[in-house]
Amino acid sequence: MTSGWFSRTTETTHNTDSNLILLSTISRPVGPAFQVAVFEGGLTLNGSGAVRQMKDTDYDELLRLVREVLTLPQPFQWRINHAITCRPISNVYGFDKNKRTLTEETEGYTELPQSLHQLLSLLEEAPSVDQKQAPPAVLKFLSQ
Repeated sequence: MTSGWFSRTTETTHNTDSNLILLSTISRPVGPAFQVAVFEGGLTLNGSGAVRQMKDTDYDELLRLVREVLTLPQPFQWRINHAITCRPISNVYGFDKNKRTLTEETEGYTELPQSLHQLLSLLEEAPSVDQKQAPPAVLKFLSQ
């Protein structure tokens, strides 16, 4: 899956009642943020509250990455080596698409696994929103 997947999505009027495949949220010092939810068939709900349809090829590649990530060890947390510590957390402490080196060896890895790094980099393309300021569509989804 190449970058730009979110810009290739198209607006749709479909609802997001299908099965949830992936939910991406971010923990930040100022509070949690909602990034994107991906549903079966490639429907997405992003931080702006827009429901969009992924291109089939992007959806297939996203599923491949998710499956690959699910085979990785599940440590409490992957921690990226940074000079500062107040970084957003998305199961990867201090995720940065330009860094993969971990603070310490984790489950035999000294770098964030490529598939997890690629997946999180791609998810960053979707607009996120502070959950306190989320539009009604996002709040409705999060309350389910």
